[in-house]
Amino acid sequence: MPEEGVFKKAHSDMLTEEEMIQAVKAAASLGIQKLRITGGEPLVKKNIVSICKNCAAVPGIREVCITTNGILLPQYAADLKTAGVTRVNLSLDTLDAQKYASITRWSSLDDAMAGLHAALNAGFEKVKINAVLIGSFNDEEVPKLAELSLDAVAFPDSASPNELPKCVSDFFSGMSESEAQKFITICESIKGMQEKQKSQ
Repeated sequence: MPEEGVFKKAHSDMLTEEEMIQAVKAAASLGIQKLRITGGEPLVKKNIVSICKNCAAVPGIREVCITTNGILLPQYAADLKTAGVTRVNLSLDTLDAQKYASITRWSSLDDAMAGLHAALNAGFEKVKINAVLIGSFNDEEVPKLAELSLDAVAFPDSASPNELPKCVSDFFSGMSESEAQKFITICESIKGMQEKQKSQ
């Protein structure tokens, strides 16, 4: 979040709900089946539940996802599930309260965690955590973040860059040797968590 915040737009500058649904219908007519509602923060829209319900009702749309910071999920999670939202992506870059306050400017980590639990309790098909890794800021938190979603985390059996799929090998190509080794160590740590969970 910029220090100066973001400039609010006038209501007349925004798409109406009817215009949004018209766009979704056009997309569905072209074969689009999965819809992801993002932002900004979509849950600040007062008619977000109605938007989601009408999107889910469009013929051809089989899946409606929403990406949110989670702050308002305790208020909206159950209604969103009833409206037809199937998945929730929660943006969560750190589990450190001070870092969280720093990057969001005003939000509380406790509020975000309450949103995560609200989403889980609402029974969505999947609840995913989106974390953007920032060197020397939150990269050491990957294992802790992974602990929140161990069932959804999967890594190859081998952590050697030469044996990983090409898309992952290309990822390593932009790293220094020390950075690559750090990433491998993190992967091995997460794999260890998975194995421990499976044995329990």
